Amino acid sequence: MSAGNTFLMPSGWIHAVYTPEDSLVFGGNFIHCFNVERQLRICDIEESTRVPKKFLYPLHTEIMWYLVKQYITLLERDQHERNKESGTSDDVSVNGTKESTEGRPRRSARERTKNGEENKENMEQKVTIKVEKNADGSEVINGDNDGEVVITSAPKKPWIPVYLTSREVQGLQLVVNRMKKWPKTNIPDGIENPDQLLNRLEELLENQMGNDPALTISGIHYMKQILAVDEIDGARRSRSLRKPRKPSTSLRRRRVRCRACEACTREDCEECRYCKDMKKFGGPGVLKQSCMMRQCQDPTLPSTAMCKICEENLADDDETLMECASCGKIVHPTCVPAKGYFYVVPDLNNCWKCPDCCDKHSGERFNGQRLNARRSVAELKASQASAKLSPPANRTPKRKRDSDESTASVEGDEEMESSGDTSSDEDSAPLATLAKKRRQSSPPVIIPFIPPQEIAATYVIRPRPSSPPPETFELESGSVHVMKRDTWLKVFGYLTQHELSTCMAVSRTWNRWCMDKRFWTRIKLSVGKPITASALYGVVRRQPLTLDLSHTNITHQQLAWFLSRLPRLRDIILGATTFATVSAFTRVTCPPLKVLDLSWSEKITDQVIEDLLKPSTNGRRERPPGPGENTSRLRFLTDLRLAGCEITNVGLRSIKRYLGCLTRLDLSYNILITNQGLAGLLDTDSTLHKTIKELNLAGCSNVSGTCLEALRKAPKLDKLDVRKCVNVTADACESLSNTVSVIHSQ
Repeated sequence: MSAGNTFLMPSGWIHAVYTPEDSLVFGGNFIHCFNVERQLRICDIEESTRVPKKFLYPLHTEIMWYLVKQYITLLERDQHERNKESGTSDDVSVNGTKESTEGRPRRSARERTKNGEENKENMEQKVTIKVEKNADGSEVINGDNDGEVVITSAPKKPWIPVYLTSREVQGLQLVVNRMKKWPKTNIPDGIENPDQLLNRLEELLENQMGNDPALTISGIHYMKQILAVDEIDGARRSRSLRKPRKPSTSLRRRRVRCRACEACTREDCEECRYCKDMKKFGGPGVLKQSCMMRQCQDPTLPSTAMCKICEENLADDDETLMECASCGKIVHPTCVPAKGYFYVVPDLNNCWKCPDCCDKHSGERFNGQRLNARRSVAELKASQASAKLSPPANRTPKRKRDSDESTASVEGDEEMESSGDTSSDEDSAPLATLAKKRRQSSPPVIIPFIPPQEIAATYVIRPRPSSPPPETFELESGSVHVMKRDTWLKVFGYLTQHELSTCMAVSRTWNRWCMDKRFWTRIKLSVGKPITASALYGVVRRQPLTLDLSHTNITHQQLAWFLSRLPRLRDIILGATTFATVSAFTRVTCPPLKVLDLSWSEKITDQVIEDLLKPSTNGRRERPPGPGENTSRLRFLTDLRLAGCEITNVGLRSIKRYLGCLTRLDLSYNILITNQGLAGLLDTDSTLHKTIKELNLAGCSNVSGTCLEALRKAPKLDKLDVRKCVNVTADACESLSNTVSVIHSQ
């Protein structure tokens, strides 16, 4: 199956779902009336095997009772319509009882076609109601002064006769027989007289037995005739009284980053709760929020924001869009009618209180002027600081301000009244047209140039190459020592790494000589001690080839810091670590590792192995790999050690897919690995069977002697460890010992 396909599976089919790639699948179960016998059998099996409630079909008993009631309504309505067409008396009621039953007349195909055409012509007629007024002012509808009204209603839709299939009738009979044995405890509230309903359905099903198969296979959903509108006895189903929900006119748009402030240009802190939740830092990725230290200080409107009045989005140098802090409407200030008051929010760009939401006590007079509301963070801070430092003597008293505002408001009202007579023709024009005219006539506003802020470098700046180390060693007396640098390096080669660290404290010359990379090809950090920043710096300075971090408390961040700064690293040992630490491989670009040891680590499952080996995207869309091309971040591995992990056959498929150069594989004490997984690992459709030389299966209890036959596909395999494999016999090992060195002992 591919994306967009829908697969319908018959009832009771045993199936399994396998997704070779990460997929999003919507599935579920449904009940139908064409295989009721199988569905009831499945219910019995689930009840006998005590399937948990969360896996059962929800409200199955209640649905069966509603099914019975719905079929009774359908079949009684069918009898009612048939008797009406035949002209016989209608003795069938819709309350679950029947006074008399008669044989149903069968119509010919010609009669059904003729009646259908007549009903189709009647459906095209319209209902017209005429309202007339008398001399006294009263109204009469299609009548005279006596008030008699004659209204012709539209004809009803033609009823389609119901013909149930034989499997549907048999299934409903099984449902009735089963429901008679059920206890009367889970009956819904709307069901009255359950025994009488079951008996009534049995009587109606007897009339449906022996239907013509040509009539039953019609492709018509009979139940829609009673679900759409209920017209029994001339009564219609009451429509819903709920009013349609009005769309929100004050939809707020999410603001975007300015990409210029200090918070936008910095990196994630990796310490707040949002950073710890991110997947790139080893979290579950549930909160989906940005770093708390990267909250933008100057958010702006998105580029897709448009004025609600003129429906245009002009550039910032021509016009400024403003978003109301109360109602959320985004408009150009010049598009708004020049009346009322407004208030510009100082802490947020392009934000104000529009004249519809602002009162005169908290804003200033709005005359349709342009607003320059796009200010930088530095300008905001400077304006706030100047407002705090301004002396209180320069402020106008409150009484004087109130009098000035009242005088200004009176003068503004008089001006608006005087100009109201001359602008009557403009008021009749559309608001968007007036806004465009006002924008063209108004002079442009000169916005001062604000220089862009300097953005700090987000990449690692490498220092310049150091000068070569000196060839001689100067003594305290000022003379030069007899031994040259090459001789001292041979002497230092006999010292341990701890003794070399002591010699590095003698002088700067010895410090540089002892830092030779030949002395630090393998580094093992202390077990049980915390890894400090000085230790991290010392390891990166020495650039080892092999780094042993087993049984240490190294964190996810520290390992990610190591991997990005050790390009010479080839072997890394992470025994007894956690899956959170291992997830650091998925965050950075890994060096070309040859050996990876994850033995006895916690929660190293198949999913962790898949994420560890699959190609890295680094958040960018890359081209798909070509045929036979391996883009895994660990594609150069030759030795993989997974002893004591939780690997299954699924994890072996990932190893086979991404690691084509593997020569040594340690799978000891992975008790979930079976013979089938090992046979698929060494299958001939990959290059792994040609390169594997050593395989460790010690302690794999589910591996038996039959898997040894699959190992013959590996021509270079020369060592096999099957110790403590209780299902592997000595005879099976002897048959393979001619070509492979087998280690076997119970």
